[in-house]
Amino acid sequence: RTSVFNLHEYIMQKNDDVHWIGSTQIYMNELRKEFNVSSTSPIRTATVLISGIGYYELYVNGQSVDPSRKLDPGWTTYEKRTLMVSYDLTPMIKGGMNAVGVKLGNGWYSQEQYVPPSASEPNYGPPRLMFALSIVFVSSETMSVVSDQTWKGRQGSIVHDSVYNGEIVDSRNDRVDWAKVGFNDSFSLWVTPEIMQSPINVAANGQLSLQDMPPIRAGVDALQFEIDNPLNLENSYLSKE
Repeated sequence: RTSVFNLHEYIMQKNDDVHWIGSTQIYMNELRKEFNVSSTSPIRTATVLISGIGYYELYVNGQSVDPSRKLDPGWTTYEKRTLMVSYDLTPMIKGGMNAVGVKLGNGWYSQEQYVPPSASEPNYGPPRLMFALSIVFVSSETMSVVSDQTWKGRQGSIVHDSVYNGEIVDSRNDRVDWAKVGFNDSFSLWVTPEIMQSPINVAANGQLSLQDMPPIRAGVDALQFEIDNPLNLENSYLSKE
């Protein structure tokens, strides 16, 4: 559903701890953070609001939160309206140490395009992330995990990505456990992200809104037709993330 109040003002101006994070120095397309759920009370709910622009993929404790979901958030005129997506992470968050990881892509936000030489290229700047996880315990205690400079980021195996021109991947930079607790990478440079400018022009009544359209899906979950002979999914590209 679309927010009926200024969600950007509520999150950003009434909570000084939440920031858009990224980098102007490197192509920071992988960010991670570990955090400790120290309460002895069971978790009642764990809900996250996330916006990673141009595109993002969210991982918790090494697992993709929604593997078939692609190309989030939706494409908008970002300074007028940027979309956030909400997930219920209650089954994925546990007592003790947890880890979250986010992959970012250029998408339509930081995009090279084929435009006439006389036209300006609609490039808003480097990718960036806003993340706000709220955990409520049975005891009514609460805790939050937000995007700030306690995260670490790096350029991952995707060294370039473009809506028009595809991806350039250096598989030597793949790190299988990068979104798991206890990850230690002595071969990559993980650095503190910068506080980035919000994409939203609040002075011109720009809005941060909850994304209300159905997600784009790929793979088996995207199939919406019946077949007489089941596919051999073991050898099909549809079985792969």
